[in-house]
Amino acid sequence: MIELREYDHLDDKQLIEAWMTLESSGACPSLFQSRAWVEPWAKQFGDEFRPSILVGYDGTDAVGIAPLFATPRETLELPVNFLAHRGGLIALDDARGEFVMAVVQRLDEWGRGALLRGLPVDGPSHAAVSRALKATGCSVRERRSRVSPHVDISSSWEEFLKSKPSKVSREWRRKMRKLGREGLVEVKRMDSGSSPRDLIDEFVGVESRSWKEEAGTSISGRGIGMFYHELTESLTRAGAFRPFWIEFDGRMIGFLLGAVHGGVYYALKTSFDEAFGKLSPGVTLFDHAIRDAFSEGLDRFDFTGRRARWKDEWATGHTEHVDVRLYPRGVGGTLACFLDSYAKPVVRRLLRRDS
Repeated sequence: MIELREYDHLDDKQLIEAWMTLESSGACPSLFQSRAWVEPWAKQFGDEFRPSILVGYDGTDAVGIAPLFATPRETLELPVNFLAHRGGLIALDDARGEFVMAVVQRLDEWGRGALLRGLPVDGPSHAAVSRALKATGCSVRERRSRVSPHVDISSSWEEFLKSKPSKVSREWRRKMRKLGREGLVEVKRMDSGSSPRDLIDEFVGVESRSWKEEAGTSISGRGIGMFYHELTESLTRAGAFRPFWIEFDGRMIGFLLGAVHGGVYYALKTSFDEAFGKLSPGVTLFDHAIRDAFSEGLDRFDFTGRRARWKDEWATGHTEHVDVRLYPRGVGGTLACFLDSYAKPVVRRLLRRDS
């Protein structure tokens, strides 16, 4: 019988102990559910979300964590938004089904809706949540969300390159040669134990010279520079931070902010100086980063974000995600599900037609 305990402070010693124990056992499904990620995320969005984290115990042993956060409307959500791309529940394999069932039943008892964003369709969390919702009879609305490219590392780097269409690989080589002819090109990776603070300031500077600055989606444009400082310090302490950057004649012109967790390299953010766009520095940068993942013996290189043509050229597969909204049983939950699923979409279509 699993006992659920709720924690509303991330610095609770019991919560920290449970989280670290489950992570060390390999129960954390992705970087975005790790404590090294969730702590700075919660600090960044503390005014909007407050912890309502459920931990499942079998006796004295923690077997699962649902990293839920309460919104101002008192619904519960996973910590997923434009910064965190993937949702999931932390659980030991042999306890996952029972733990997820206990979580769903608790949410139903509370009478509070929950939104589980970004669950990988082929992941263990989505399967367990689907079974629990079917068993309890809660109303549910599932919507497809993003599709993220990835490179599965199941062969050698040479075999990976051979698997690519010759037209694509020739174009990569042409772009890398062109960049090399224009000046001295170096791709660098931060050494373990180094401080990331000055490096992140340089990354922010590069992005301020990219198209993202004008679009308002850059680090400085969104005012989230402090988040990235907090995040990279946290990832560095966990030994997970692994950024790459490319220099042209000694000047940084592009970067890849990434981390390694559970045998996966997560490419979290990348940008390039717009002045060097015609030289395609991204090909050289990602050639080094993905090659490094092969040489390190990782399992996957994950682009984390949405699909793009250049990502698909590198990719060997894609991860589909869904957003699952849970409604508690009863008239209120059934009505809310009907309104969200049918009535509101109809109203939106009518408004668009009349505008």
